[in-house]
Amino acid sequence: MDRAAFLAERRTGIGGSDAAVVCGMSPWKTALELYHEKRGEIPDDKEESERMYWGTTLEAVIADHFARENDALLEERDIMRHQDYPFLIVHMDRAILTFRGEDCTHFPGYLEIKTADAFLKKEWMDGPPAHYQLQLQHGLMVSGWTWGAVAVLIGGNTYKQWTFERDDTLISSLIQLEMDFWRRVQAGNPPDPDFGHRTALDMFKRLHRAVNEEVVDLPPRAQDLHEAMAQASEGIKEHTKDKDKAKAELLHLMGEAGTGILPDGSSYVRQKRKRGKTEYIQLTHKKKKGK
Repeated sequence: MDRAAFLAERRTGIGGSDAAVVCGMSPWKTALELYHEKRGEIPDDKEESERMYWGTTLEAVIADHFARENDALLEERDIMRHQDYPFLIVHMDRAILTFRGEDCTHFPGYLEIKTADAFLKKEWMDGPPAHYQLQLQHGLMVSGWTWGAVAVLIGGNTYKQWTFERDDTLISSLIQLEMDFWRRVQAGNPPDPDFGHRTALDMFKRLHRAVNEEVVDLPPRAQDLHEAMAQASEGIKEHTKDKDKAKAELLHLMGEAGTGILPDGSSYVRQKRKRGKTEYIQLTHKKKKGK
């Protein structure tokens, strides 16, 4: 399936990556953005990022490693739909037909494959982040299967995997939340916006693209927002000034020394850097070892 056909299919229901969005637990998208996407009111014109490209490219590599590690037989599947609620869909990375040498074709396993940047390593220390676990449970809900696994390649060189049982209590709540959301999509009843979400500004830029000659009178709330933005801008300027002032005094206290140790045991390190023909000093803070 090409990307255009895949996106069109996704608009016909709620998929695995949508589950955390519906539950308000996604770091990547708000429920309002998902609502507009499902209704075709936000264009699917986001270019494939390099991260997305490598995530897709490495999927087969990670699947092969999972198969070798677990003496597993894997199979690719088409998009599946819930037998009772066809608007609940899942595009499964792989189905697990055998695992650790044992046949599991009666109750296949659902394999979710991920890649993660190295700086996100801590988020995976105790297991997959919650939004990915929701994605797995959504897949088990749609398929009716009893178990699944998550495999991840972190930073291009650290592999981890976990297996999970089906959680029927969670799935019962998930079905209700997703049914309520889909009713909103069909009825044209948008969920409340989450203006504080990290992706909210980008979403509204994409949603309100039209520019015309209309002039509108804004409500009193708009004045409050304007004042808040102005204060925030001034705060950023003051913060930058204070930061530069403190940095200058730190460099003065260090003199020619390459490293300065603070009373708490942490340190500042001076390093020469070059940007074009201009040399400058980069001051880097390093925590005390063991902290």
